[in-house]
Amino acid sequence: MPKSAEQGAKLLAVRIVVRQVCYTMLLVLAGLINPDQGMMQPWAHPEELDVAIQLSQRGKQSLDAGDEAEAISYAEKALAIVEKIKGLHADTAMSQENLAGLYMLTGDYAKAEPLYQNSFKVRTRIFGPNHPLAAVSMRNLGKLFYTIGDYSKAEASLHKAQIILERNPGPNAKFLAGVMNEFGELYRTKGSYKKAERYYLKALAVVEKELGSFSIET
Repeated sequence: MPKSAEQGAKLLAVRIVVRQVCYTMLLVLAGLINPDQGMMQPWAHPEELDVAIQLSQRGKQSLDAGDEAEAISYAEKALAIVEKIKGLHADTAMSQENLAGLYMLTGDYAKAEPLYQNSFKVRTRIFGPNHPLAAVSMRNLGKLFYTIGDYSKAEASLHKAQIILERNPGPNAKFLAGVMNEFGELYRTKGSYKKAERYYLKALAVVEKELGSFSIET
């Protein structure tokens, strides 16, 4: 695949993930889901909640309209509110990941990295080092390092995510498959094609175990 096409594919993948995270963030801020348990979580300061929800909604609208700079501005303001009100909390980690994803989208990797690092620290302190949400943060760090070409750090981050997810099977299978696939992409880019194939096959095995084998008719 030509280098320009690869970069385009990476940016498209990041854009899709960012939109998914923005939508999830809206649900979290609205109290419709708990990031860990999928349950209603009341806020102690509903007036700040309203502002944070409005900012996140405007950020998503700006992103959908292609105005990434404005989306970042709204996400930064929303994060400031969440950090002020909730401090060390799962919602803070989610807000950090949301903003980091937007920075990734615009190529501002230096700003994205500390946010992913902080979200990992927050989730580790709240849920413990072996929680799947900690693996999500570590996987995102792996994606960042892969994107900027720091393959050794990408490999280390993905390996940590893999270990955590393998300790938490079941509903986390799709995330494990994603990590295996990213290992495949990493090794393919490095020219280690046998390693890449091995991880692509691992990803396929995880998916087939979870969903069953399937075929696509053309």
